[in-house]
Amino acid sequence: MKYLLSGLLIFLLPVQGLTMQSEQLQELTLLKLKGPQAKKYVTDIADMRITLFKEFPYLYEGAYSYEEEYLQTYFNSDEANILLVLDKDKVVGFSSSIPLAEESQDLKAPFNEKELYIKDYFYIGEVMLQPAYRGRGILRKFLEFHENQALKNGYKYTVFMTVDRENNHPSKPKDYKSLDNIWKHFGYVILPELKISLDWPQVGTNIYTNNKLSIWLKDINK
Repeated sequence: MKYLLSGLLIFLLPVQGLTMQSEQLQELTLLKLKGPQAKKYVTDIADMRITLFKEFPYLYEGAYSYEEEYLQTYFNSDEANILLVLDKDKVVGFSSSIPLAEESQDLKAPFNEKELYIKDYFYIGEVMLQPAYRGRGILRKFLEFHENQALKNGYKYTVFMTVDRENNHPSKPKDYKSLDNIWKHFGYVILPELKISLDWPQVGTNIYTNNKLSIWLKDINK
């Protein structure tokens, strides 16, 4: 383990020849799994992704068939990390990371087009929490863990992507607050020269629609 926060009890559990790390914080448990260890949680992870990615700005109409296919990339990788926040036996938070070189060609395309060395980048796939569990500092733990894993394994940068939506988008809630300032607070910057577009089925119509995303980067060696 790379860090110990005040009030956390760390213990280790053997799982299929690997080591699963877990932290206890009050009533919540943070499980730290490698990709193959997380496969048994596929339904819980898929449920969370389908539920939370319906929210603005994602507007993703998920399907279990796609979720299982997408998650296999992580389950098949010994370098992938899956973090799960449990309230008793219920999964209420999820975060993932993987070497960018192991991600899809669509995600690697902007980096390859600029002839960037793909093996310098460690990709953070998701950081998500059920609304009732936000604001407890768990996001910081997610990011710190992935950054420490990247640094430990010789990567130079962590990257993730966020969906771009216009300010007057009809699905934007009145109380919506962008997370851009939070990402900047944690040391991330947008790479304006790198852009990506992905198609996914939109909430309400289930029609595949093109979506533009921004790429955020942090130099973890600074």
